[in-house]
Amino acid sequence: MSSQPYGLEWFKPENLYDYAAVVIVVVSIGLTNKIHPFERPFDPNDPDLSHPHWKTDIVPMATAFAVTVGVPIAVVTIFAAIKAAYGASAVAGRGHKWALATFLVTVHDFCLPFVLTIELTSLFTDVVKNWAGRLRPDFLDRCRWSAETHACTGDPALILDGRRSFFSGHSSFSFAGFTFLALYLSDALGIFAHQTKPRGLAFRLTLIIMLFLIPSYIAISRTQQYIHHPTDVMTGSLFGVFMAVVGYRAHFKARLPSHQQQPDLADVEGGRPSEDSFNFDDRLRLVS
Repeated sequence: MSSQPYGLEWFKPENLYDYAAVVIVVVSIGLTNKIHPFERPFDPNDPDLSHPHWKTDIVPMATAFAVTVGVPIAVVTIFAAIKAAYGASAVAGRGHKWALATFLVTVHDFCLPFVLTIELTSLFTDVVKNWAGRLRPDFLDRCRWSAETHACTGDPALILDGRRSFFSGHSSFSFAGFTFLALYLSDALGIFAHQTKPRGLAFRLTLIIMLFLIPSYIAISRTQQYIHHPTDVMTGSLFGVFMAVVGYRAHFKARLPSHQQQPDLADVEGGRPSEDSFNFDDRLRLVS
């Protein structure tokens, strides 16, 4: 049995390493943003770099980040609450403590790897941006090229940012976030279960696919206002999907038993399962 009070088992000492990783990545992102990007030479008459610079973003970075992080966490929180409440009422002996513990573990075990995946995606994106130094489609408008001095005369900060086009950060972290959520809900809803076909499979699959409308809009908006080339957006989107798949499988698939065995209710005594018969890492499959 765990020595921790029931209801607080969402915290595990080994998670301290994951928390440390989150902090390290956040600090690394801050340091990466201070790196000077590669200064790629350019033709002041290049039509691909001559698009107008927009003063405001269609989807500002703060909004994109809030949606990408907030929506998945909110969805899983609501879903976990419903599942925990249903599980507590459906089986005798499962009380409020069981429901609370299940809810806390579910939300915590989603949020920790989810946030880490978003952060790692952002870190790698920022590193590549500085290494590549690709010029944005609106670079010349930022540059304000002077034929007399043969140099840019625009805002230095705008010019530096104009050298960070490849690949799109909005696209990478938004697709990473919603792909992670889609994979999680697909498992929770049994969409890819091989044993039995769940009821309402088409409806469940439609809900999952429609999630991708949000990152798609965020990504496409970057080309609408000429902040990114189409290849920047496509590469960023694919990279985000890749990071989400890797992050999800590393944190969840490797820990789930292949048989997806449900806990034996005979081993649940007084609303508190034993460690041998009950695995919180099965997350939302607890009462499905």
